[in-house]
Amino acid sequence: MCWKERRDRAHERRSGYPTEYQSLLYAEAVLIGIIGGLAGYALGFLSAQAISKGAFNSYIGIPLPIPLAALCMGVIVAIGSSYFPVRGAMKYDPAIILRGE
Repeated sequence: MCWKERRDRAHERRSGYPTEYQSLLYAEAVLIGIIGGLAGYALGFLSAQAISKGAFNSYIGIPLPIPLAALCMGVIVAIGSSYFPVRGAMKYDPAIILRGE
């Protein structure tokens, strides 16, 4: 995390609402997971259509549960990968970061 963002996060945490701060970090992870899941689905769908058209000269249909599963997996991966960094961020004292140590 860059120094400016670290200071901004310390100011947010210093406000005295650690659960809201933690919720904010997880909300960012969920948003990133949604964007990643949608982007991954779109890229996979377009690749599958291109391969199908090139190899079989036809297009394939993708059932509705597939994009929902991609979206859910994106969110699960994003939350899972942010769990330990969020816990680590909650351990630091904001005063130390704001002093520049």
